[in-house]
Amino acid sequence: MSDGEQLDRPALQQRADSGTGAEPISSQALQVLRPKRRNLLDGFVDIGDFKTRPAGTIDFRQVWARASSRLTPYCFDATKERVVFVETREPIDLTEDHPFFYEAQRRHAGMLYAVPYAGVVALAEETSAGWRDTPVVFLHSTGRCGSTLLCRLLGDAAATVSVSEPDFYSQLVLLRDGASPAAEARLGAVTAACTRLLVAQLRETHPAAQSVVIKLRGMAVFAADLLARDLPDARNLFLYRNAIDTVDSFFAMLLRVPVMRLARKVRLETLVLRLVALMNPMMRNPGALAPLYKDPHYRKQIPEDLAAFLTIAWMSKMHHALALQRGAEAFFDAVIRYEDLRAGGVSIMPATLEALGLPPADELAQARMTRTLSRNAQEGSVLASTGGSSMNAAQQATVQRMLDLHPELHRIDFQLPGTITLGVQ
Repeated sequence: MSDGEQLDRPALQQRADSGTGAEPISSQALQVLRPKRRNLLDGFVDIGDFKTRPAGTIDFRQVWARASSRLTPYCFDATKERVVFVETREPIDLTEDHPFFYEAQRRHAGMLYAVPYAGVVALAEETSAGWRDTPVVFLHSTGRCGSTLLCRLLGDAAATVSVSEPDFYSQLVLLRDGASPAAEARLGAVTAACTRLLVAQLRETHPAAQSVVIKLRGMAVFAADLLARDLPDARNLFLYRNAIDTVDSFFAMLLRVPVMRLARKVRLETLVLRLVALMNPMMRNPGALAPLYKDPHYRKQIPEDLAAFLTIAWMSKMHHALALQRGAEAFFDAVIRYEDLRAGGVSIMPATLEALGLPPADELAQARMTRTLSRNAQEGSVLASTGGSSMNAAQQATVQRMLDLHPELHRIDFQLPGTITLGVQ
């Protein structure tokens, strides 16, 4: 047992005592033998990401009482209405181990626990000390726009811990699509409970942190309203980048997959992706990940082309963010362009921190931010940007042709309402 675990024992015992007399949270335990290999074309996280063997049934409340510092929500097992938690083999800071939280969870998973939805909600209420009165910021984005960098910069701020892509939030977008009002409400409540348990774990493992920033994958913006419904005190930040560079960055990422490089040589990129989609739940429902794909105005004019679909995905996120900002009350507390973030660096952070209600950056925090800006935020990940261009002239023309279908987003310099620009203090 580490010194940190010894110091936390009274708090853990208090949590265990708070559950005395309550019914056990009966959960399936699985021993992780090894994580399965994944590649860039795989979908969101899933219980099938691991090779496991059954380890019996256990009271998850007792597991949490003894090992909450090593337990984090990993994914939904929606068909059985369970949340899968990962217990790491040893105490480790998952926020620092890998640029993406879900990959760090996979690397260090020792046990899995499949916990019924109702048990997760009950446990979150019992484990209130770690998350009540903790400011939470959700970082939304268009994807491939520097969100990992911004997540790290926010984590550099005083008394803040940031976590990049807990992936159960990504599943929420697909799970709510077509769900009944009752099922959607249940998903919202369980996601809020997972958030609270994640925040409690982060506060326990980062005792100096007083606030938490959670960076989400780009498509999670389509569930932003559902998160806000059950987590009304959370603040929201949106980061975006111009369409040409965003789509180009997605191209560069996909071309790291050998089958996609081969497909490009024989001009069958779209066909290969469609075949992959037949095996990939994340890609079977493009309308959930890019709602404008279902809009008749766009659908009839979208060619069977990868550049076209990636552009419609970008437009969908921006269109949705624009609608949220133009509501009765602006949804996002702060909005930033990637271009301004790269040009301004640390200088854009004071206004951002103030808008999010986070403490200002002192000299030490500013020094940490400067170091962060000098590094590749995704270093160590297959998703790390190379900075090179990957689209040909025809594909760039396709991007512009799709953008021209939108009344506002066709402008390369379009700015969302509320965007923090350079010079704002």
